[in-house]
Amino acid sequence: MSKCVQRTNDCCTLSKASMCNLKYFKDDIVPKLISKMIRRSPLINRGYYIRAEAVHEAIRSAFHLLSSPTIQIVSFGSGYETLYFTNSHILRDADMYVEVDFHDLIVKKKELLSSLGLIAKNHLFLGCDLNEIADFQKKLLTIVSKEVSTIFISEVSLVYLNHAIYDVLLEWCSREFRKACFISYEQFNPYDGFGNVMLSHFKKIQSPLRCIEVYPSIPAQKERFEKLGWTSVSIKSIDAVYNNISVDEKIRINQIEPFDEYEEFILYCQHYFVLFATNFDFSSTLCNTKLHSTEPTKSTSICESLAVYSHTSVLSNGDIFIFSGFGNQSGKHCFLRDSFTIENGNLLELRNPFTNICRVHACIAPLSSNQFLICGGRQSPKKPCDDVFIILGNNEVLSLQFLSGIQRWRHCVCVRKVNDCVEIFSIGGKCQSSITSNIVCKEFYPNELAFSKWKEVASVLPLLHSHSVCSHEDEYFLTGGMDVNESVSDSVYLLKLNSNETTVCIT
Repeated sequence: MSKCVQRTNDCCTLSKASMCNLKYFKDDIVPKLISKMIRRSPLINRGYYIRAEAVHEAIRSAFHLLSSPTIQIVSFGSGYETLYFTNSHILRDADMYVEVDFHDLIVKKKELLSSLGLIAKNHLFLGCDLNEIADFQKKLLTIVSKEVSTIFISEVSLVYLNHAIYDVLLEWCSREFRKACFISYEQFNPYDGFGNVMLSHFKKIQSPLRCIEVYPSIPAQKERFEKLGWTSVSIKSIDAVYNNISVDEKIRINQIEPFDEYEEFILYCQHYFVLFATNFDFSSTLCNTKLHSTEPTKSTSICESLAVYSHTSVLSNGDIFIFSGFGNQSGKHCFLRDSFTIENGNLLELRNPFTNICRVHACIAPLSSNQFLICGGRQSPKKPCDDVFIILGNNEVLSLQFLSGIQRWRHCVCVRKVNDCVEIFSIGGKCQSSITSNIVCKEFYPNELAFSKWKEVASVLPLLHSHSVCSHEDEYFLTGGMDVNESVSDSVYLLKLNSNETTVCIT
């Protein structure tokens, strides 16, 4: 088990190096600790960026709060982390910085840092197995003083311990050290879909998370620390950390590489927390946002066999028609080539002969009881779809046209029947280089199976994507969405759509 846990350090270091190499976060040391640079996906890069921001901000807050002339730091399960070098001058000015990890890992890291000329007098290393808690306690107290203000750091490391051992360690740190802060970055919320995948991943690599199901929520973690002697405990999920990042900083990271995995990133942030605890009273300014204050619950489903997201669906004759998306098909995580219907709770797969219509974030609109219009979507952030086509309920593609000039995903589409034609409106969304605010219209003539060209009918909306539109008679209501600053819109817009003139009102 210990070897498997140690291997999580390799994966983590590669991911941190990828993130830093792209300049998400300034760290010139971690790329030097790997033999080969591997570029991670934008989602992983952004996840490690917000992790670094959360931990470093918590450390800066601890130094500010302690305001002691002498401070010592103990980093549990430090692996190849480079906190000593990257948090400005703060950690290097500490009187003592002690990294604790398995003996073999510590030896390798010391050799690497020594070869780079990065060993300092106040940078110490303790090789031990934290499962042997009494042995660790004895060794640590030969290095540090219980009377000196101490910062303990656990960055996704103590989660691999049995919860009883972890609890003993927490209680000992709060009791034995006169003035101490504890900073932890960990997973929580194990019972939803993302949480299940997260647990399965760590079990698969033989490094299961051994505390998360005992303390599955933010309130449970807060109560845990308080019962174990930590007087003041502040804790928040990482989505709150990201929401507090400045607009300028969000613009900067958005310019680093194409990114479109907003839902997955938000899910990631809602399954990690940063905790800041002290064994003395203080007024909490670090984490005062009330988030996820209820215990997680397990959800139920009318159809357990369909795992898909970023798809589009429509109600047809009492059944649900589901088109494309990304999910699990034939044991593979991929774009779904086939479509599906759910009839009376039963999932039916509709074979699709066309491979080039697989996509995510497309829009669907009903033209009749069994005719559906599909518009836009993307196959990757660099490969948007610019086609419009009609698909029958039996999954036969009736008409397929590749049209230039209208690349949209995360947009909305609605239809309006006028005499012998159907007006198709595409509203907002993302295109290859930006977010668009315009509303464009295309006319479809069912008898001739012909489309007109797209034309712009309005450009008065704010820049939004991932919004929703619903209709009532001849009025359409646009709600929600995300703007260029990745802030969620709380406005509702009333749209009066017309192929010649469209008006927009804020309601």
